[in-house]
Parts: sequence; structure tokens; C-alpha cells
Amino acid sequence: MADNIDSLFPSRKGSKNSGPASIISLDRYRWRKTGQVLRRKLGEFAGDPVFSKEFSRAQQLYLVGVNPDIVDENEDMIMERCFEWFIFDYVVDGGVTPIEIFAAQNTLSGMEKKLLNDWTGSRLSVFEVKEVDLGSGLDIEDILLSRRVMVNNFDVAGKIEKGSIVYMRILRVGDEYEFSTGGFGLPPACAGPLLEKIRVDAGKYASRKGNGRFFLEKYLRERAHIINSWVLDLAHRSYSPDLYGDEEGLAADFSGIRDKMSKKIAQHITDAFLDDYYERWINQPLQALDGRTPKESGRTVHGRAKLEELLKELEKMEKKRARKGEPHYDISKVRTRLGLLHGEIAIKADSDRGQAESGQVILDGFGWPDRGYARIALLLLERLKSKEYANERMTGAIKLWFDYCVKDKPRIRKEHLWVAAVEYALARIECDNTVSQRKLAEEFSINASSLSEKFRLLCSSLDLTVFDSRYFSGKTAIDGLELSDPVLASIFYDLKL
Repeated sequence: MADNIDSLFPSRKGSKNSGPASIISLDRYRWRKTGQVLRRKLGEFAGDPVFSKEFSRAQQLYLVGVNPDIVDENEDMIMERCFEWFIFDYVVDGGVTPIEIFAAQNTLSGMEKKLLNDWTGSRLSVFEVKEVDLGSGLDIEDILLSRRVMVNNFDVAGKIEKGSIVYMRILRVGDEYEFSTGGFGLPPACAGPLLEKIRVDAGKYASRKGNGRFFLEKYLRERAHIINSWVLDLAHRSYSPDLYGDEEGLAADFSGIRDKMSKKIAQHITDAFLDDYYERWINQPLQALDGRTPKESGRTVHGRAKLEELLKELEKMEKKRARKGEPHYDISKVRTRLGLLHGEIAIKADSDRGQAESGQVILDGFGWPDRGYARIALLLLERLKSKEYANERMTGAIKLWFDYCVKDKPRIRKEHLWVAAVEYALARIECDNTVSQRKLAEEFSINASSLSEKFRLLCSSLDLTVFDSRYFSGKTAIDGLELSDPVLASIFYDLKL
């Protein structure tokens, strides 16, 4: 995370909504500069690998009530907000938040300590926009905590106008206020439904934990991720077209919607049934394949040729169903299970195919559970080949990605994000300091915080260590240490990433 803090707090950098630059006092400049430096330090601290498992658990909690479609459409902003919530509100082992641990350090300046004293107690809350001044910022009123402030910079998705609702955290910087990160603006009509949800939920919370001193602050901290899921749902409903892509939304004819729904349900049923059928089919002996299973046939040149003929016939049949508007099946899913992707990724059939000469990693034996995983393996392979990685290193990277896919079955939204994450993980395993998150993020044009988050998921799921023998077979600077100092060697080899 040391490389990605630029993307975590976009509000400090100015906003597309900001007006022309204006002259500020020296005192304000100093506070703003201190705030920028402090944000970077705080992000780097919370992004340290020591928090990897904690953040992985926090992310699961944060996304538990969020519609996956919303994450697909707004991944960068949601991941930024998740990391921000982890820093300020998530309680790690020991009963404190990362920002409270950070604040206990003795290496901070007097100005930084003053800012942290304010920031540590800041809570996400619901604000109503009173005025929009493109030159000065947003005049907002906290509906829950009864305060009114001017936020000098803002980065808010959606239409912002007088009466709009935002669910944000404000940070005091000298005599000014800033949003802690980007967020979503809701239309005024969303205020009622959101506040009613909070009212009911806060009542239930009070019945469980009492409503003593600082009740509201405690509630806003402990239920922040739940309120966030409601905000995301309202934003999605407010700004997205309806379920079937009809721009006229609720004005659509009911019978038409019903027909579309029936087709959608029928397609889901077909997919589920045939997913299960073909999962068994690839391991069943078939007469058309000379009594071999599809999996066995894919391992020889002759068998793969027969298998291709069979798959092409199945594809023709499914395409005919699709043209008729009937429920149909994507045979490429079967190809993926078999490791055959129309030349995208080839399975090595014979040991003399010259793979080593061409530098191509041998992918034989990797039964990718999803076509998307196999495609990422291809992209990763091409990426590492372009950087002239040795075959052994490329094999380690592919195996790392395969093991993670089999174990966690991740949802794929941005292919190159995972390619970069695996490349970075391999570099960390090999202690290659020439590869950094910042450089990879710039090279792939991806969000650095999202890259860091994917890296942490790989580390947490696979328990990656320095010089991990599962994915690294080269020589290390500590080779031979087992003989001279086995205890020290075990410590080195057990170092978690």
C-alpha cells in the first residue's frame, strides 16, 4: 500500500467540481500540506502487509450486503471507501482501529497530532447539500449530528444539487473541512427512505446495547458498513437503468417485463442444469472419443482432434437455439474446463513440442474452473514473456494464479488488475524490489488501491511467504543457511508477505 495512497483520498487533490484556484493564506497552506502528508502516512501504515488478514476480513464484512452488480460498475470508488472505512472504523484484534494505532506513534509533528485528534473521532454521516458553490465547495448540513460546514474540495459521483444527500466523513484541516474520500451523491428523494432505514436500525441497536452517552457516535461507527450498503443500493436504483435495460423504466409494459423475466429465468435454469451436466460429462467415457473421457482425449493430439469435432457440433447446436431465441448454453465453458480455448491457451500434448524454446509456460494439468481465469492466465503469460521472464518464474506465477482460483473462485471484473496483482505477488515472493505497486498501476492504467487489495487477497488466501517454495524455485541469498543456522533459516522462509 505504500505505493497507492494517491488514490485513497481523492478529495485532497481537488475535484473536477472545484472552481478556479484562489490565493490562500500561508497558515491554510501549511495545514493543507500537513493534511496531505498525514493522509499519505496513514494510508501507508494501514496498507502494511501486517494488516493483510485483517483487511481481508474487513472487506468481506464491508461487501456482505452490497449488490455485486454495484461493485462491478463502481469498483475503484467502492474499494477506496472500503479502505477508508477500514482505517477509521474497523476494529482490529486488540479492540482498536488502525487510525488509533497510528495515532499512538511518537514520530508525529505537533500539527499532525492535532489533526489526528480530530480525525480519530470523525464518523461517516448523512449530509444534505444546502448550497453548491463551484468556487468554494459544498455547504452541507449533517442531518444526524446537527452541524453545518463548508467542504472546500469534493469528489462525488452522481448529480449534486441543492437538497442532494451524501454519506461521507468530513475531516478538519486547520479551519477548513474536506471529505475523507470520494463518494456518491443521492437525489433529494432518497433522504426519506435512507433516514427511515437508519431510524429503524438505530432503534434495534439501542434495544440491544442501550442508548447512553455517545450513543449516536457509537452507532455510526459500528453500523457504518451497513448504512453504506443502503446508500449504494439507493445510488444504484437512482442512476442505473432498470433491470432489463429499458430506459423508460417503470413506464414499461408489464406484460413485456414479465416475458423478459420468464426468458431470463429459463436461461438461468438452463445454465445451472448444463453447468452440472457438463461437469460430469468431461469425466465420462464416450464412444465418439474411442471410449476415452473428454479430459483424457485432450491430452493427446489425436484425441484432441476428435474432441474438437465433438465440441464444434455442440456449439452449432447451441448457436441454432440462440438464433431461435431459446435458452442456450455457452460451450466455451466446457472448453475452459478442459483447458481448450480456441488457441488462447494450448495444453501441451507431447514433451517435444518445443515449448521451452519458445519460452511458453506449460499449462498442462491446469483445469481452469472458469474461462475468465484461463484468459487471465494467458494475459499473465504474455505479460511475463514480454518481460523475458524465465520459464520457471512464469510457471510459478501461473501456478499461483491457478491455486488461488481453485481455492477462492474470485469474481472477475478487471482482468489486467489480476495480472498486475499476480506479477506483484511474484516479485514480493522473490524479493524483487524493482517491481512496485505504483509503477504497475501506472503501466496498467489501474487504481493502485485496487491493486493492493487484490495482492492482499492473494497473500491472505495462499499464506504467501518470502521465497515460497510452491511458486519459487530459484536460488536465494539465504541458500545454505539451513545447514549453518537452521533456526534462522526457518524464520526467513516463514516470513509472510
